[in-house]
Amino acid sequence: MVAICENSLRILKIENLGEQFTQHVVKTNFTPCKMQTHPETNYLVVLEKDHQSKTMKQLEEEKQLIYEETKDQEYKATEWSDLGAYNKSAKDTFASCIRIIDPSSMETLSELHLPSNETCFSIYVSQGPMGHDYQQGAENGESYLFCGVGLNATLTPRGCALGFIKTYRFTNRGKSLDLLHSTPCEDIPNAFNECAGKLITGIGNIVRVYDLGQKKLLRK
Repeated sequence: MVAICENSLRILKIENLGEQFTQHVVKTNFTPCKMQTHPETNYLVVLEKDHQSKTMKQLEEEKQLIYEETKDQEYKATEWSDLGAYNKSAKDTFASCIRIIDPSSMETLSELHLPSNETCFSIYVSQGPMGHDYQQGAENGESYLFCGVGLNATLTPRGCALGFIKTYRFTNRGKSLDLLHSTPCEDIPNAFNECAGKLITGIGNIVRVYDLGQKKLLRK
């Protein structure tokens, strides 16, 4: 196994292929598909997303209706992840959320759920100073979470009514998120990186550079 850690290349030899590594399980609402690490706290920022799935709000409303009919207290107290499969929703409907996990305790610190008509396809946590912090020569700056979101997204053909980048600020020492602003764009943002304090974004067949503004991202 070959791994990269900071500026070093590490080669790991596994003596017994059947032997398990240390394993911990964290229950999620949807399928985990992207992961980033907060540079200061090392908290994991996980994107969960499923197609033809109902949002947690819709699932809780459905559970409440079933409880009102059955009066089953045990059913009401059981988490959705322990109830097994549930009915799929219509085609081109998505459910997505952002989960922050403490890797040392494997505890979920917070969950951010997107509305039913918004689907998050990509995430990126800034690793260095951005915007004003970079211009002022700061070595360390505030970290931000950038989310590539599609409004009324469709799977086939892949597209959306409107794409936009949601910028979140980490709060409560990196344990939660506050929305800073949303920046509209032509298509779903699928890739992010940063360079010289600016955000580099892949939007459809376009590569675009943004600077961090107070009310939205600024095209450069």
